[in-house]
Amino acid sequence: NLTSTSFHYKSAYPHSLKIKKMGIDEDKKLILNDLDLELELDMGQSPKKRLYKLIDEKSVTSIGSFLIEAIPVDHSVPGALVFLIKDNKSGKILLYSGDFKFGGETSLEIEDFIKRIKKTAENIDAFICEGTRIYIDDIPKEKDIEKNILNKMKDVKKLIMIDFNWKDLGRLNIILNCCKKIGRTLLLSPKTAYLLFQFHQKFPEDYAKPVEDENLGVYIKRRGDLLYSPSDYSKFDMGFISYWGKNSAQKDRNITRIKHMLDLIELKAGKYLEKFDQEPKDNYIKYLKNLEELQKAWFGDLEEQKLVQKLDIIWKLATFHFKQGVRAYEIRETPEKYVLQLSFWDANELFDLSPENGDMSGSYFIKANTEPFNDEMLIDEQKMINWFDHFKVGYDIDPETKESEKKVFLREHVSGHASGHEIKKIIAELNPKIVIPIHTNHNEKFIQIGKEIGVKIVIPEYAKPIII
Repeated sequence: NLTSTSFHYKSAYPHSLKIKKMGIDEDKKLILNDLDLELELDMGQSPKKRLYKLIDEKSVTSIGSFLIEAIPVDHSVPGALVFLIKDNKSGKILLYSGDFKFGGETSLEIEDFIKRIKKTAENIDAFICEGTRIYIDDIPKEKDIEKNILNKMKDVKKLIMIDFNWKDLGRLNIILNCCKKIGRTLLLSPKTAYLLFQFHQKFPEDYAKPVEDENLGVYIKRRGDLLYSPSDYSKFDMGFISYWGKNSAQKDRNITRIKHMLDLIELKAGKYLEKFDQEPKDNYIKYLKNLEELQKAWFGDLEEQKLVQKLDIIWKLATFHFKQGVRAYEIRETPEKYVLQLSFWDANELFDLSPENGDMSGSYFIKANTEPFNDEMLIDEQKMINWFDHFKVGYDIDPETKESEKKVFLREHVSGHASGHEIKKIIAELNPKIVIPIHTNHNEKFIQIGKEIGVKIVIPEYAKPIII
């Protein structure tokens, strides 16, 4: 159970899914939009057991002599936390920043953050602070990025393609808002859609419901025999019920197990199917089309009816992408309807997305994630530019690299890390006894800040303890 404090990690099976609440109207028709799942994962046996404890941001967690307070902050992925740690034995207080930024998805501003810290701890003995972007003083806010993306989208006549970090659901929400304002459908990868579905289940007020939002869809790539046949797809591509484990998807498919369960029920329900001039068949898709009639003619056993209802819901979720997803040929017919999530690893989709002459003029690509920070990423960027040049897709180049051999895309992106100005303000306001820089290549910036505001900076050394 996901609320448990431990679980084995292996493949999850559909027959282990527990439906906590089902939407059924007066005519006993299933309402997928009212679905509320409580997943009970049957992970099988594993050589290790992972123990974990969820931290409540509204209370203090006790571990040994330590009291730990978690403070939600923004980053490039949901769930980033700053930790305020107090040792009851020594009375020392430690503040650990993790990765953080301000003015993002949680709308946490730096003043509110400082007030929250001071409310709990007036005197901080040590501040372990990240400095990824300490060398930059001015970082744009997410609201600025949304405005820029929307302005670019408004002028595009054909397909819009956009690359963003699939784990950055805050950025996804911004892009989705832009799509709604211009009347387009945002097509996600199955992996991104799965993540969004899981977050909506836990935080329905914060994240869109991918099974009902008319401005959200899933892009289905051609696989296997390239004919969009069901047998070409693993469970990850088929729908929302999947497990991203190490097992082979081809050998462990949800739909195979669902079919087995439906077949068992069909043996008992066969005579009722005959009433509708339908002989019992192995074709469970046709069987499911008669599911509503089957329920009306059921034995009257409520538990068995619930089982069929569960399987129907599971089936709809497990095959949602395959049935409701959008294919390349549909995009070619009406490219002006869509905004497609497309990364470097999806570049070969341009062959299917382009018309016969390969000319995608009028289409446009937006880069909405981090800039390349190593040679490999720079090479990938050049390859992506070459792809778009070949298919005549529009894009913007960073002005600073226009004359360079290694051009990069102009970004519509906000870093997931605080700026130098913000870090300096936090240190000055909290006035910790020492600051320990981490996650930075610019220790000299911390030293400069320390001299300016009179705070001791301790640069960590490998395997050398720091006593506070």
